[in-house]
Amino acid sequence: MIKNKDKVIAVFGSGLLSDDQLMKGLKKEFKVVTCPKIEELISNLNKLNVSVVLVEIDDDDIKLKSLMRLRSRHGKTPIIALGEGRQQEIIAKAFQLGVCDFFKVPSKFNLLVEKVRSLSK
Repeated sequence: MIKNKDKVIAVFGSGLLSDDQLMKGLKKEFKVVTCPKIEELISNLNKLNVSVVLVEIDDDDIKLKSLMRLRSRHGKTPIIALGEGRQQEIIAKAFQLGVCDFFKVPSKFNLLVEKVRSLSK
């Protein structure tokens, strides 16, 4: 496995942050910054050289509003959305807001890591 410890990945969303398997797997490969609140995420993007952002989206419109704030301030940082994928309109809205990919959770971890690797180059 190629190590990308110089690559910083920011993770936002309580479901993602509480997924031990996801977090342990990401931390094996990348430097991971956990951001329980959108303000922390935006602050970290301002301070750190974040390569990719993983954002949890779900049926909650608040997360989409957070995504809009993030995209308006950091338009060039790649964002990958993760969620249950129950509502296609939420996923479509996330793509309209600038998400570059969506993974249903639980997802195939290897595919997610490969996507993060490719975006963080």
